[in-house]
Order: sequence, then C-alpha cells, then structure tokens
Amino acid sequence: MEMNLAECREVHVNMPIWRYMDFASFYFLLYSRTLFFRRIDKYSDEYEGALPDELKTYLLHYFSSGPFKDTEATEKFIARLKEFNTGTLSNSWMLGSKESYAMWKIYLRGSQEGIAIKTTTNKLKSALAHNKVDFTFAKVTYGVLPWRDTDYKSLAACKTEPYAYENELRVLVYDQFTSETKSIDIFPKAPLYDIGCAYSVDLENLIDTIHISPFAGSWFNEIVTSSLQHFLPSFDMSNVLKSGIKDR
Repeated sequence: MEMNLAECREVHVNMPIWRYMDFASFYFLLYSRTLFFRRIDKYSDEYEGALPDELKTYLLHYFSSGPFKDTEATEKFIARLKEFNTGTLSNSWMLGSKESYAMWKIYLRGSQEGIAIKTTTNKLKSALAHNKVDFTFAKVTYGVLPWRDTDYKSLAACKTEPYAYENELRVLVYDQFTSETKSIDIFPKAPLYDIGCAYSVDLENLIDTIHISPFAGSWFNEIVTSSLQHFLPSFDMSNVLKSGIKDR
C-alpha cells in the first residue's frame, strides 16, 4: 500500500526540538501553562498552506486538457484546499541538536532578552497528551509538492524554499470546524476559532533545558530563574543555561 507524502513526513522518532521566544512570551507560557495553536491562514506568510501558483496552473491545465476535462471540479478542489486552512491549527518548533543564531534574531523581534526551550518530540507529545486532541507531528518540507501528493494536510506542512533555514517541526490539529454547512454542500464552512486555540501543556514534563539569549545582560538570568521559582518551583535551575553563541 502506498503511503502519501503527509504520512511520510510525520515524525514518529524522538528528535530534539527548540522553541525561541521573547521574555513576555516566556512569562505568559509559565503563567498560562498553554501553547497557542494558530490557524494556518492567520500566519504572516501569505503563501502559508496555499497551493503554489505553478501547481495551480498545472492542475488547471492538466484537468482541462487531459482525459477528465473537468475545469469546474478542479477549481472547486483548489478553493477547498484554501478553505481547509481556516480549520487547521499549528504550533511551531525548530528541529536540531544545536541552537540557531538566526532564530534568536527573528524571535526576539529586536529585543535582547529572551529564552529558548530545548526538549524532544516525545516529551512534547507527552506534555500535550492530556488534551485528548489528535495532534499530528510533521516535519515541514520546503518547495513545491508533487500534485499527486497535494491535499490540505500536506500543504499545512509545506512552505516555500526561502524559509528552509527554519528546519521547522509543526504540531498540527486538523478539521477544526463547526457543524454549520451551506445548502447541500457537506463541507463545513465555519472555522471553530477566530485566530486559534490554546492547549494546556505539562511544563514539568516538557522542558529539558532553558537557554538564555546570547544578547542578554547577566542580570537577565536572575529574572528568568525568579520567574521559574515562582511558577515552576520543581524545575532544576542548573538546567538554565547561557547561550553558547558569543555575539553582541
């Protein structure tokens, strides 16, 4: 039996992952004990989850001039792929054993103070398991998918090549729609969430180490440890580490 691309890309082995954030985001994580899953169509990249133009052109040409000759069905299929983005939620991490200078720069958004959480895919799965939600862990691919492997699930874990440096892992939740329908159309038109949904996370079992921004002053370490002592008193403070990057 053939396995489609979305299934092949799912992560079933234990892998190291990172999540970078500024201090405000870190503090809110400790306070709320939640991870926010954003709708794919609410990401800043307008190509997020979208069918690439070249693939769209190919599909329209193939099904208009090929044996099926059904342009209307093809256009409906393309429109449906876009609609599914409104019901697909995603939370992003970076795959890799080493920290990334580029990720510090991007996720601190001009600030010097921030942290990166290092953990593993298995620990993240365990930390989310109590939600009783069907989470899919998928490694993002970069570039244009073969048209035979294109569906709303594969597009949710595919980005354009300029983003390949992110080496992204996505935790995805599909099909988050209400039961509302239009006329006899069975496709659920109304997304459940306006922006996304926050799912609770077991922080005690999630975090391996916390890495402090290479740009932060020595005083920032005290702020981080103080916050941890307040919200996560069982955390081993020896696992709060200064970034190995030396750049000011």
